[in-house]
Amino acid sequence: MEGETIPPQTHVSSSERISPGRVNNLDLIRLLAALHVVLTHSIGHTSLLEKLSPFWEKCFSLFILIPAVPIFFVISGFLIMASFERNPKDLKGYFLRRGLRIYPALWVTILVTIGILLWRGFLTPDFLSSSTFFLWLTGQLTFVQFWNPDHFREFGIGVVNGALWTIAVELQFYLIVPVWSWISSAIKKKPSLRWSLDLAILIASIVAHLVMRHQINVVGGDYSEAPTWIKLLHATFLPHFYMFMLGVFLHRHYHLLAKFLTGSFWKWAVLWVGITLLGEFYLGDETILGTFSYLLDRFILAAATISFAYTKPGLSNKLLHGTDISYGTYLFHFLIINTLIEVGFLSHPLFVPVVFVSALLVGYLSWHLIEKPAMRFKNRKPKDPSFVAKKAS
Repeated sequence: MEGETIPPQTHVSSSERISPGRVNNLDLIRLLAALHVVLTHSIGHTSLLEKLSPFWEKCFSLFILIPAVPIFFVISGFLIMASFERNPKDLKGYFLRRGLRIYPALWVTILVTIGILLWRGFLTPDFLSSSTFFLWLTGQLTFVQFWNPDHFREFGIGVVNGALWTIAVELQFYLIVPVWSWISSAIKKKPSLRWSLDLAILIASIVAHLVMRHQINVVGGDYSEAPTWIKLLHATFLPHFYMFMLGVFLHRHYHLLAKFLTGSFWKWAVLWVGITLLGEFYLGDETILGTFSYLLDRFILAAATISFAYTKPGLSNKLLHGTDISYGTYLFHFLIINTLIEVGFLSHPLFVPVVFVSALLVGYLSWHLIEKPAMRFKNRKPKDPSFVAKKAS
């Protein structure tokens, strides 16, 4: 068995074992989560939040209780570990596939970012020749996308592309997957040890997340006021890894959980809403019961996400026809927001609709012009040297 963290299920034959189907709603879920982030950033990260009426402000405060980024992490865990474990020896192929999915669209985003910054006068000759620009550009192109130099604090809302911190976290997930899988395989004959290892990693991640959450929400009151070490912790995989692990768990044990997940999204959704509202409005963030309900909320969220994927699983194909525009929408939307702010469009009543439509359009173009063509290389194999030699002769 490929890297599972449980002993072989001797009571389940291969013919009875249920695997997640290829027809699912994961593309649709990612798009909905991306659009949630677009709306959250369009209002919550701009002065529009202060202009909302009390009623709409309350609606928005309820809307942002939906944690879109953790949903991304659950889906990532559900898919990425499974992708690696299908052929764990093909490490080169694994990193090639992950790189082709992340970097081409990301690099185009950075190229567009540089063009916009040049246009708005932020890339002066002095700054372009500085070490700060070199380090920022290197980080953007590699794996330190979360760093925003003070030089850009006057651009847009003050952060060039605040959505990119999740890319750095995802890249760390990709690096950890082979190590985690190899360790699990090395101790496969000791199931209790494997369970203990996974549990220790899960607990460490949850503790890191709770410490970060306390520092941001209580001590600092806001992410911008949090101490530097908390901001650095936030940019690492550790406080987010438990959601990724839940995705991995749901995939590895789908054969046991399918009867609870398939076609049951609304049950999980209602349960998640109930637990979330209970913790938010009655138990409080910092009480023991409130913290417990918060963690239970995240576990139920993971189940609800995968349940949505397999409730009316053909819905995504009907609506999107295999077009996955979520990544491009996510990558470019923050730039769109900042650009519209730069040209003075923030006060226009159509600001949010224009951001939405523009983000979807750019996401569509990104998929068809960048992402989909790049992914064609993921299964390309090198030519047989003997064939090349014969052809050359």
